[in-house]
Amino acid sequence: MHLADADVRYILTVLASSDNINLIMDDNVSGSVSVNIDDVLPIDAIKMIGKIKGLAFAEDKNILFIGSPKNIRSNYGQLHIFKVQYCDLNTLANAIRLSFNTQPPSANNKKENAAETDQGEKNILTDQENNTLLFYGTSNEAEKISNFIQNFDIPSKQVMLEAKVIAIQKDASEKLGIEWNWSQLPQYPDYEKSYETIKSTVKNDDGSYAAVSENIPVTKINRKAAGFDNIPGIIQFGKGPEGIPFEFYYGATLNALITNGKANVLAKPNIMTLNNHKAIIRIGGSVPVPKTSVTDSTTTTAYEYHDTGIILQYTPLINDNGDITADVHTEVSSPLYVEDLKAYRFQTRSADTVVRLKDGETMVIGGLIGSEESKSMSKIPFLGDLPILGNFFRSIKKNKTDSEIIIFLTAHVTEN
Repeated sequence: MHLADADVRYILTVLASSDNINLIMDDNVSGSVSVNIDDVLPIDAIKMIGKIKGLAFAEDKNILFIGSPKNIRSNYGQLHIFKVQYCDLNTLANAIRLSFNTQPPSANNKKENAAETDQGEKNILTDQENNTLLFYGTSNEAEKISNFIQNFDIPSKQVMLEAKVIAIQKDASEKLGIEWNWSQLPQYPDYEKSYETIKSTVKNDDGSYAAVSENIPVTKINRKAAGFDNIPGIIQFGKGPEGIPFEFYYGATLNALITNGKANVLAKPNIMTLNNHKAIIRIGGSVPVPKTSVTDSTTTTAYEYHDTGIILQYTPLINDNGDITADVHTEVSSPLYVEDLKAYRFQTRSADTVVRLKDGETMVIGGLIGSEESKSMSKIPFLGDLPILGNFFRSIKKNKTDSEIIIFLTAHVTEN
């Protein structure tokens, strides 16, 4: 069919007649359209032309009805309920509105089409209590939305975050030595090959669908080494008889430093979160800070609570290759009461970074150094309080302690 500026009602009628399609159009089907198509089924051509003109469809008793979305939904619409399993209801509803209600109002009928678009926006409601999506429309529209939800509503991968927070004295960090453990001999891992069958649906040239199965090779690697509960690091070199590289295994510990009392493990929290969702770990407490205000000669004291301790915020994003892009915020804060001010002073150490890690790889956040100064006085009673002479009967000791907080973060991608 090759036509220019032809009447749309005439084109739809000709297409329906060419394939014995029972067709009924309402008064809203109007205007002109240019067509240049080959090797297209008449029913597909009718629906494509109707879609470009902002029309809706309904089928009843082997009759195809075409008209404005408002009229079609009014006469053939019904309530459809979709149960949502994994994704956010509001995000899913907005995605459906974006995908199925994007027809802009035309210049000739702007007001009416705008009203229809508003109506289309109201056809989708969310039921938060039952985690369901409510849609009012035709069966054809509901089928398209159902297929969209099946592709959109899939379980997200999860990320397990293992954190270790260690406080190290400054002199210890200057002498910090990491103990490396290596496997004694080159290792040769076991490779177990299998096949995983993946089923998918493809569309044929005639518009029908067929199920297709594909066997994907899967390789499982089994590694074992004496002295290792797990394999933290791997170095590959050379190749064995089967073309598989030899391996060295290695790991690092801070156990000797902790045993000597130079380092102290403050916390070892583990937390799991969904992909691209923030996880927050707070270890500490809240300090009440008084806030005084005077109104009409009346003094009022209110308390604001300030979080102290260790705060870790972690937002992982799993990449297609299995790597993890992590947005990390760490904060270590401690209160210090200032006697002269009768108030608290908060010492805060924080770090923000975005890094990319492999599954099971560990990142280290250091440099959170803090300094504390203390002063103590010892004296002989009465004699130490004498002016000038009292200096001979008392002593003042100043002590300064520097410490560094080091945070080890390891992320693991877990199964759905």
